[in-house]
Amino acid sequence: MTERQRVEVAVRIGRLLDSLGDGPVFVHADPFRAARLIDPTRDRDELLDRHLDLIRSAAGDRAIWMPAFNYDFPRTGVFNVGDDPCQLGPVPERFRTQEARWRTPIPIFSVAGTGERREVTWGDYTDPFGDESMFAELVRSNGVILYYGRTFHYNTIVHYSERRSGGPSYRYDKLFPGTVTYRDGSQLRGSLRYHVRPLGFGLEYDWDRLLSDSVSAGACSVLEGYPEVLAASAQSIDAFFVDEMRRDPLALLDRTTRAWVEPALNKLGRAFDITDFESAEPRVPAAVRS
Repeated sequence: MTERQRVEVAVRIGRLLDSLGDGPVFVHADPFRAARLIDPTRDRDELLDRHLDLIRSAAGDRAIWMPAFNYDFPRTGVFNVGDDPCQLGPVPERFRTQEARWRTPIPIFSVAGTGERREVTWGDYTDPFGDESMFAELVRSNGVILYYGRTFHYNTIVHYSERRSGGPSYRYDKLFPGTVTYRDGSQLRGSLRYHVRPLGFGLEYDWDRLLSDSVSAGACSVLEGYPEVLAASAQSIDAFFVDEMRRDPLALLDRTTRAWVEPALNKLGRAFDITDFESAEPRVPAAVRS
């Protein structure tokens, strides 16, 4: 791809983002699926920086947010805002260490970003997908989600939509207690209220169908000529997921998952509860026991 073509792609992505909202750009990135958008290089850091340069050019002067998720908290009971790496791949981790100016103190579902620092409070019964979460803020701020590298299946905002829809019936809340260490070295205990998959059972979403339906409904857009680049207004994609679940509470699930979830829920006559699959007592990791 020539320099002129790269500039043109960045401009076109920027126009797509501008057409969908004027708030922060939340980026789900897969550099391998977006490989043709940049010049290849053997230098790994340079490769990642080229992807970030393209994303930054497309976003213009808007804030960029990326997931900085780290999944160790349920096992360790500790989360270090400054030191714990993002475990979602090389682009968001490179962004976290080289470009982000802040990171939220929420275990598992931390978000890193540029621009104005977003204050999200950690404490007892913190809901990473509740009304005070970054996903709620993205919707309120008229933000846009950029699926860079055809990453629609990374769509974490779906869990915020599930909360808004009043459920979901196929997950249940579980409390994860632990301690967060802030950048200044201070520590605070709290607990994460997370609606988890049923322990020991598979639970998958029908992402291919949901992508097709969301595009047909106008909730998600594909950059013409570049199917690896998609974008959606956070408000629109959230509304799409909520509407789907209001039409059919199990609408987001794939056929294999629905084949076991639906009869199980019918037999219970209610939503799943933690006691249907595991102990209701929160497991406190040794690292945070008094």
